[in-house]
Amino acid sequence: MVDVEESNIKEAEDAIRDLVNWIEVWNLEEVQEGTKKIEDETVEELKKKLEDIAKKVSGMDTTV
Repeated sequence: MVDVEESNIKEAEDAIRDLVNWIEVWNLEEVQEGTKKIEDETVEELKKKLEDIAKKVSGMDTTV
C-alpha cells in the first residue's frame, strides 16, 4: 500500500467535487444558438465517472 498524505486526499476530493459542480453549471448555462453544447446524457456519464474516481480515492460521496 502507498502512503498518501491526508492533505493530498483532501485536495483530490475538493478538485473532483469542484469539477462535478462545474460540469453541472456548464450543463445548465451553456447553450449556443439554441443548442446545448453538452448533452444531459454526457453530463450524467461524466459525473458518474468522476464519482467512481472519488469513491476510489477516499470513499467520498459527490452526489449533486
